[in-house]
Amino acid sequence: IVYNMAHIFRRCGLIDAYTIFIDKSLLDDKQMRRERFTLGHEIGHWLLHKSKYSFNPNQLSFFYESSEQLKPIIKCRTSNIESTRSFKRELISDEDWLEWQADYLASAFLMPKSTFIKVTNEKLIDKNITQGYYEYGYDKGLDLWIDSLVSELADIFDVSLTAAKIRLKNLRLIREKSAGQQSFI
Repeated sequence: IVYNMAHIFRRCGLIDAYTIFIDKSLLDDKQMRRERFTLGHEIGHWLLHKSKYSFNPNQLSFFYESSEQLKPIIKCRTSNIESTRSFKRELISDEDWLEWQADYLASAFLMPKSTFIKVTNEKLIDKNITQGYYEYGYDKGLDLWIDSLVSELADIFDVSLTAAKIRLKNLRLIREKSAGQQSFI
């Protein structure tokens, strides 16, 4: 279900358990393919964290007259990973870790490790890169080709460019030459 934050509670009132709402701003053309990853992320919360947000109707509340008024809700971060420069988040709070876990599950679900590695290695071998990874920063021509590789992988797995880049880096299929060089991500 896609929604507009300003109108959600006025229109819906009580919401059924396990209903996923996605803010329309995540589906703009500028954020191509973001919907699938966002749904995967929210499903990750449901699979991994539903017990954290489960509601006990027998628990007394000092703030609400009835248990119908008190329902747990998960609200994910409003920051957009697509617009950050480093794509790195500091994992400080429990919520930071929950978000990371949901992102990781979405990534693994949409870009399965074995398939992603196989497809990437086939593309690398086509460019005579046979060690199973590319070290970014040694060859400017191949560095530019990596951008087209990212685009191809994003097309194949129907994810955003950023999601494909992060998966490449997390699986160590793309590695940085050194800290002083221009970064892949």
